[in-house]
Amino acid sequence: MTNVADSQVVVTGVVTSLSNGVYQMTYKLTVAGTYNIAIYLQPGGVGQSYQIAQSPFKVVCQITTSDSSKAVLTGMGITDATAGIVQSFLVTLFDSGNNKLQVGGDTILVQITNNQNNIETFD
Repeated sequence: MTNVADSQVVVTGVVTSLSNGVYQMTYKLTVAGTYNIAIYLQPGGVGQSYQIAQSPFKVVCQITTSDSSKAVLTGMGITDATAGIVQSFLVTLFDSGNNKLQVGGDTILVQITNNQNNIETFD
């Protein structure tokens, strides 16, 4: 299996014989993108391999869930602020495979405290 946009991204899987000519392939993709799955048959397990009919198959791997442990915060507003001056920072979200999210939909909640009192919570 190879990534269409980046041939350096190669994914391996496991093929398991379930019996009576039925095989199951399992795989895990960690990089979002479009992949081609080419399936070959090697009769008797030796000699030349032949690509099966309708192979290769196109698979699109999408990012579905952000992982809060992978979020990246950037900007001065994370560590420094001056009274009366607007500060800001960016929150960049990634999934568990370190793929940057390409669309919104998540809610970011921000809570500001002064170590004694909750001053403001907003989203």
